[in-house]
Amino acid sequence: AVLVCIGGRLTDLHFTAEGITRHLFSPLNAEVYVYAPKHKYDAAGQAAVQSLLDLNKGRDMYVDVVDEDAIARSVAIHLGSWPEFHEMLMIGGNWLGGIPTNYSPWLPPAQFASKGEFFNYVQHDSCLRFMRRSGAAKWERVIYTRTDFVWRCPHPAMSLLDSAAMWMPLTSSDDYGGVYDNHAVLTPGRQAQAFLGAMTMIRSTEVLKLLRPLTGPNEWISPETFLAARIHASDTEVRRYPQCAYRACQAPSSNFLRSFENGRTSEIPSTWGCKAPSAGSDRAACDACTGARLEYPWEFSAAMTMESCLRAQANRAWTAESLRKCHAVPIPLPYIYGFSSRLPEADARKGLAKCLATSTQGSCLDVLASSFRSIARDSELQIAASAGDR
Repeated sequence: AVLVCIGGRLTDLHFTAEGITRHLFSPLNAEVYVYAPKHKYDAAGQAAVQSLLDLNKGRDMYVDVVDEDAIARSVAIHLGSWPEFHEMLMIGGNWLGGIPTNYSPWLPPAQFASKGEFFNYVQHDSCLRFMRRSGAAKWERVIYTRTDFVWRCPHPAMSLLDSAAMWMPLTSSDDYGGVYDNHAVLTPGRQAQAFLGAMTMIRSTEVLKLLRPLTGPNEWISPETFLAARIHASDTEVRRYPQCAYRACQAPSSNFLRSFENGRTSEIPSTWGCKAPSAGSDRAACDACTGARLEYPWEFSAAMTMESCLRAQANRAWTAESLRKCHAVPIPLPYIYGFSSRLPEADARKGLAKCLATSTQGSCLDVLASSFRSIARDSELQIAASAGDR
């Protein structure tokens, strides 16, 4: 059996639940653990979760309402009695976000999104505990994912992803010095402990042994680097696979979807009637047309590229061969698919407009895609030889 643990902002389910059900839960015939923070499980949160439950009648679904603030306070009190706690606080970065800034009054206000990073570990720990309570031996795989993913095509079958490795999506640019932490395919033993076990390490001195070699005056430990360190310590291999899902904070606009379906996503987004976010917008804000989170433009571009690639396959289903083919497709600039917000690659966007003024659209897109071919190749996809075509 496959267990999917899903957490994140509950109200996002109003626009993601259908895609999550259709492209993740159903293809994998999964049982589902829904993490619901108590302070967010109000009328709006309950309605959003109910929309997910309504789409999955007959499926085993477990909704866990968790008082994560109480857990965070308990951990802070527990750690505060240790001499080692001060050393933990001195490790630079936002890896411990939520503990020092929320529960240590002598420290400055939270910065670099550190306010909530710790609560992801509470979420992971809750999934790990549920997996073990329900009998770890029951599960062939455990998948951690988020409520804010917009899914555009099915998740690959577990038979295509060798259980000897931990699998994460290929997004081209979201590892932040470590390893991507928004979605993972795990076995219920060592792999699940490595990915979901941050809380276990934080509650013990083991975390210091793990992170001391990585610290220094110019070092920044993020949740992604903390995860990479845990995976390395567990001697677990990480492999990547193509995935058609991206994090969003609102539903994509109908004009964007219509243009994508018609193969015209390189049209100027302003013609779609979307208002681009201001230059000072928070990185967690939405791109107006695509609905994607501003901080994950390459994840969005990778998802749309993989959807396009899968559509081009004869049977439009993931096989060992189609995974290989799509993994080799370069991830173009997010603007190619209509991402309208200004990024560091804005000059390339201007270059695209200049090219389009003198050349054909196809030749311009080909040149841009070729120039960014190397961006997408952050690891080699390895598919079990025994998987074959399915």
